[in-house]
Amino acid sequence: MNRVTEVNQALEKAGRAERLRRGHNFYYFAGGAADDWFQQSVSVKRATDLSVEQWLKEFWSLVELNNLPHGTAKPTRSKPKAD
Repeated sequence: MNRVTEVNQALEKAGRAERLRRGHNFYYFAGGAADDWFQQSVSVKRATDLSVEQWLKEFWSLVELNNLPHGTAKPTRSKPKAD
């Protein structure tokens, strides 16, 4: 099993909708709340540069950085009020 799959399974087990994806010389989290994050990426060349536990630590650091408490669902946007 590859590391991305392992991380994604761990995220799913934690009840998260976000998934780890591969970019060019970096990885990023997408889906769920991550689609609205201003910072989604982790600068590593290979997913195996980090253990699954380290990836989860990076994920939770990004959750905190993006001001989303643990367990929070994708934030809802309020609609502008009509006059």
